[in-house]
Amino acid sequence: MPAADRPPFLDAVLAAGPDRIRYAALHSEEGGRFLDAVSRCLFVEADAATAPDSPPPGFQWASVGQLNALTAHPHYLNVQARTLLSCVNSGAVRL
Repeated sequence: MPAADRPPFLDAVLAAGPDRIRYAALHSEEGGRFLDAVSRCLFVEADAATAPDSPPPGFQWASVGQLNALTAHPHYLNVQARTLLSCVNSGAVRL
């Protein structure tokens, strides 16, 4: 994929060494139109160099509390975001 088309932070995640990966797992979807779909979930430790305080245009940083509040409303968080949030809420990963 050309560099201009790559999502922000993709290179930082792909280049992260094992010492920076806090959680890694494959999560599969169950049934419906997503039958047999698998998502690779990663929590990667970042610093100001890889994740600056000011996110790129079109992005917004959010706390775990803010994300939990958004789960009360449909269509704000996609299934991948909700899955990652459940990893935090269950204690599977510690931030």
